[in-house]
Amino acid sequence: PVGLPTVTIDATADASVRRSAPDTNFAAEAQLLGDGGGQEVGDASHALIYLRFPLTEVPGRAVMAKLRLRTHDGSNSQSADAGGLHVVEDPWEEATVTYADRPPPGEMVGTLGAVALGQVCERVLLIDLRARAEVSLVIVPTSVDGAIFCARESAFAPQLIVAYEPE
Repeated sequence: PVGLPTVTIDATADASVRRSAPDTNFAAEAQLLGDGGGQEVGDASHALIYLRFPLTEVPGRAVMAKLRLRTHDGSNSQSADAGGLHVVEDPWEEATVTYADRPPPGEMVGTLGAVALGQVCERVLLIDLRARAEVSLVIVPTSVDGAIFCARESAFAPQLIVAYEPE
């Protein structure tokens, strides 16, 4: 909404989970891999990205959120279709989440679409923020054209930009 103040919140948790290593946690990596698969969506190369942002820093009633991600500037980090953005309602922990025990995606609240190398992309999330203490998301790839994003361990942490009505 135009004219409302915003606050930018860095992710407090992020992790990539991979079907090729179903019991491995990749949370300490500086890159987040999202890939539908090598040959077909859901095959051995399937990888999803989990992100979490606290809303406790919002000094008012949160009314709108936008996700900000930066693609890595290394080769093959771009994608013509980087996937869908889904809410995650079940709990997960950054240090322990794996492909084998990942929480399921919930309602789709946005799409990433095409992303270029080293691009900062912002996408509006169609999510009701009332009564939420945090926003937990999963990027679910919708094609075999994967993307690599910068993790919070990099210089370009994923961010949530929240518009709010002051109290």
